[in-house]
Amino acid sequence: MDMTEETYEWPIDNTGLFTDIFNLSGRISRKEYVIYMVGGLIVGIIDSFIPYMQLLFNILLLIWSIGFLSESVKRMHDFDVTGKWIFAILLLHILSYFAPLVSLVLEIILLIILYSIFLMLAICPGTDGINRYGSNPIRSYREQTLEAGFPDLDDD
Repeated sequence: MDMTEETYEWPIDNTGLFTDIFNLSGRISRKEYVIYMVGGLIVGIIDSFIPYMQLLFNILLLIWSIGFLSESVKRMHDFDVTGKWIFAILLLHILSYFAPLVSLVLEIILLIILYSIFLMLAICPGTDGINRYGSNPIRSYREQTLEAGFPDLDDD
């Protein structure tokens, strides 16, 4: 008698908002991404009006920037694309500071590309259903796993 047990690799459940901001795995919705972007914009605006607390707001902006990169990577995952592209473009942007002759032209081109990507991530819907980075963050996890052929965990 064969006693092998069927095993499944369950997809990551991405249905909660702001569950793990600094984690690079999983997917997030456009809603979460835009809320996070607006939060950084508000901190930046407050920073420009309150100069005597500039150190505190610079620390907050640094923490926000790290989280924003993480959220951008997860948003790329929502399109079933690796998030490494965000880091590649940022690396090119940083390297443009070390090439003084082509710096301005390269920096402008890279900034246009980077902001176009951020805008696309905020506006375009991701893939429907489960992809290799987890479940769709705007649909029920249970519904998606049943559609993908996983067993129902609620059946006892």
